Amino acid sequence: EDSLIKVPLWEDELVMIVGKGHPRFKEDTIELSMLRNESLITREEGSTERNQYDQLLRDSNINMKRKWSSSNTEAIKNAVIHGKGLGIISKLFIEKELSEGLLKILYINGIKVTRDLQLIYHKDKYISPVLQGFIETCREMAYKD
Repeated sequence: EDSLIKVPLWEDELVMIVGKGHPRFKEDTIELSMLRNESLITREEGSTERNQYDQLLRDSNINMKRKWSSSNTEAIKNAVIHGKGLGIISKLFIEKELSEGLLKILYINGIKVTRDLQLIYHKDKYISPVLQGFIETCREMAYKD
């Protein structure tokens, strides 16, 4: 742990998304309990998104129907766009679809799931000029406290 350099980049939000063809598309905010028995399209087991939401649902005793999972973000977005279920995804990956009205965020009353994204590298790693430029660009783009 002491041998790693961690550069905080930004806070990412994991959101529940719904597509135009889904009955919940007309809603903006729902109660967590309203997710019970909804179909869910998620990332593969072991992913950060899935782990965080799985824990939230388990802690709240909410059982959703796991329709299928994928490691492909585009496949998840397309399935949700076509009304196959609700999805959990990083807000960073849906800006285009939100602006086009294909997806919308289904906010859950009182719930916000975030994660901190970081650039991590070993303190003894050889830093080439190209890598140094990348690290500096990341630092410049990072959120400021």
